[in-house]
Amino acid sequence: MSGHFLTALILLPLGGAAAVAAIPREEERLQKMVALAFTTAAFALSIVMLRGFAPRPGMQFEVSRPWIAAGATGIMRRSLDECRRYSLERKAFGQPIAQFQAVQFMLAEMAMKYEATRLLMLKAAWSIAEGKLDAIESSYAKAFGADSAMAVATDAVQIFGGYGYTKEYPVEKLMRDAKLLQIYEGTSQIQRMVIARNLLAQAG
Repeated sequence: MSGHFLTALILLPLGGAAAVAAIPREEERLQKMVALAFTTAAFALSIVMLRGFAPRPGMQFEVSRPWIAAGATGIMRRSLDECRRYSLERKAFGQPIAQFQAVQFMLAEMAMKYEATRLLMLKAAWSIAEGKLDAIESSYAKAFGADSAMAVATDAVQIFGGYGYTKEYPVEKLMRDAKLLQIYEGTSQIQRMVIARNLLAQAG
């Protein structure tokens, strides 16, 4: 059973019933999130580890970071698809903007970042599946994927021009989603610290 675990967060009211109200938050495409307001002040907090495996502190991030890279891959794929379609339809100076070299360069960069992140994510996921729960590939995939998604989504807004900044088109939401990936499950700066420490530990 080594390598298999599940973390459960349990909130128990201390005496009496608890009323829970969901407070709407800005919607994410990656996952549905709400803020919860509890009317009962006192709660018991319990973290339960199941299936007989107790991971070391911080290991949950190494296991969860590949799915951040997977989310980044999805954002980049959608951005690329939307930009390709739009650039073939939108015309300027009598021709589709896809014919302009500046737009072509941005599309090419999007495709390269998408493919590189996808492969890093698959390698990180494979390492975890093989039982390497401290695989540094998780940080590679998370940092590169999140930063690449932000760059790709920003270029997508650029290709759409003024329309890209409005909610009538999907790329402004993709840009906000991409920014979130640089923050949670360990910021991009934290990932670089983890990677650097791993490299320095191997020196000598």
